[in-house]
Amino acid sequence: MSNPYPPENNPYVHLASFCRNAVWQEMDAINDTLPEEMNYLARLQSPTAWDARREAIAQERIQLYERLKTDDAFAELLKHDCRNNILLWFRYFAWTFDPRPNPFKQNGRSIGRVPFVLYPFQMETVLRLNEAIENGEDLLVEKSRDMGLSWLICLVFEYRWLFHSGQQFLIGSRNFGSADTKGDLATLMEKCRFNLREQPSNMLPAGFDFRKHDVSGRLMNPQNGNTIIAEAATENFARGGRYTAVLLDEFAFWAWADGAYAAAGQSSLCRLVVSTPNGRKNRFALERFSEMTAVLTLHWSLHPFKDRVWYETQKKRLLKHEVARELDISYEYCNRDRVYEEFTAQHIAKVDYNPDLEVLRSWDFGYHTPVVLALQRDEWGRVVVLKEWVGQRVVLKKFAQQVKDESIALFGANARFRDVCDPAGHQHNDKSEETSIEVLKHMGIHPVGVRCGVVASIDKLRHLMIEERDVPLALEPSPSGRGQGEGHDQLQWGESLLPTSSLREEGQGNPHPNPLPKGEGVRQEGSHMVKSPAFLVDREQCPTLIDALQGGYRYVSPDSEELAQVHPYEDVADALRYAVWDIGKLLVDSSDWAKEKRKERHQQWLALERLRQYNQRRLGY
Repeated sequence: MSNPYPPENNPYVHLASFCRNAVWQEMDAINDTLPEEMNYLARLQSPTAWDARREAIAQERIQLYERLKTDDAFAELLKHDCRNNILLWFRYFAWTFDPRPNPFKQNGRSIGRVPFVLYPFQMETVLRLNEAIENGEDLLVEKSRDMGLSWLICLVFEYRWLFHSGQQFLIGSRNFGSADTKGDLATLMEKCRFNLREQPSNMLPAGFDFRKHDVSGRLMNPQNGNTIIAEAATENFARGGRYTAVLLDEFAFWAWADGAYAAAGQSSLCRLVVSTPNGRKNRFALERFSEMTAVLTLHWSLHPFKDRVWYETQKKRLLKHEVARELDISYEYCNRDRVYEEFTAQHIAKVDYNPDLEVLRSWDFGYHTPVVLALQRDEWGRVVVLKEWVGQRVVLKKFAQQVKDESIALFGANARFRDVCDPAGHQHNDKSEETSIEVLKHMGIHPVGVRCGVVASIDKLRHLMIEERDVPLALEPSPSGRGQGEGHDQLQWGESLLPTSSLREEGQGNPHPNPLPKGEGVRQEGSHMVKSPAFLVDREQCPTLIDALQGGYRYVSPDSEELAQVHPYEDVADALRYAVWDIGKLLVDSSDWAKEKRKERHQQWLALERLRQYNQRRLGY
């Protein structure tokens, strides 16, 4: 549509041009380098500077709104400009509600209604959301709490509802009360109503009447026929309609997630899937790591007023799983009902087999689902899990032969094995004439049953997870990156602002790991030794065990001591318990042959260390 008020005929073009250009000037300034390396974003990280900016925009709004009261022609001009510039509309017509203390006061008291002045990351988020709707593409947004995303999406919907014809939007939440409850700004539709009530009357659609066009679960635009609809997450969500875009809010917590996601895909080309993490066993996490959907990450560190001091303060107010879910965007460590909260990303690494030491194989018998773990206790006292075997619908004899053959292939024909197992393997059952242990003995495998209490063995493993060992610097395991979306094409900004050591120290699931150099902060002067976790799991050979320790092995509920029977996670966790309980018997071999081998390896390490010191001293590297 052409501008009905061309500049040469419009007496207010100067003010309109100012409104239109101010946003882009501000966006351009973000990347401009100023003297002393102080950029625009850095200056805005001062609360005083940001409050002054917001107050200045508020004053601009006052001038605009005063003129709009008496000038419908100017309103039409602004509508035309806003139709072509979503950030212009946000700058002058987007409002939000925040009951927390803020600098906007009325009669000396803080008021909840404040101009929604976007932070730089929110400007880019608005543009990305609008682009996804315009192009008809799915977009998944993983986020930390309190990033303003719900307001952003609702207002992007409202903007398009106002200015672009042929728009139908569907807002979905876990229940209808969360989607739309009049008077409750925690609900999504009420956010749209709140902003509409703050608009000047001549910026609303022609003929719009709150009494007629604002009904429960539906906002209608009488001028262009657009609608915004709210629905609960039921088995019939998004069925029977066609939509420009569908919002699936806090999707990781939906009960009917699979059906709703499929139906929304048939009803709309644009699914906006939004949530904080809720573990890996849900449709949101599946889509996040499927590499089929574009991903936008809104981490708390993108917020200009949230730094490591703020983060440390929040950690004192929240439980560990709450920090992981609400702040760190961790899919692995956000469940309150996981058994091993001590297990973190630092326990996942590429570990090496030591042929000088024997291998402990731990067996757990299940009907058609047997499990074996291969472990070693290395010369530095660390317990390392080298390999897992998880049977799927296989009889024990066939599975044992597979483990036997692959053990030789992986560890060599001269490898020494010791086997432990569930003592229940001595019991007979009606499915076989032989016990599980008898089946293994006939194949040349002689496991010893390990009798241990469940609670006691879990506590022993927990204690091992928080212990550390001194190892040579060259042996420090590298961070695994497992569960952090390695190789995934993420859409994100401000990576250089992301926290590093503060997350890594607590082992939380930082979605953008940037670890310290090896040995940084833990090196011991003169010894070149570093601290390493006393328990390590191979990141490539043990995927099921890692999933179990990250939350697959869990309690029935957060307040229960009863363990959930979820296979195969329960099976690999039980095999690990038997091994760790018995691990005290797996001492470093003290034979003369083993001593010579360790001495030889140590001499090789000393030679390399002397060469490193020479290069550092003489060659400068």
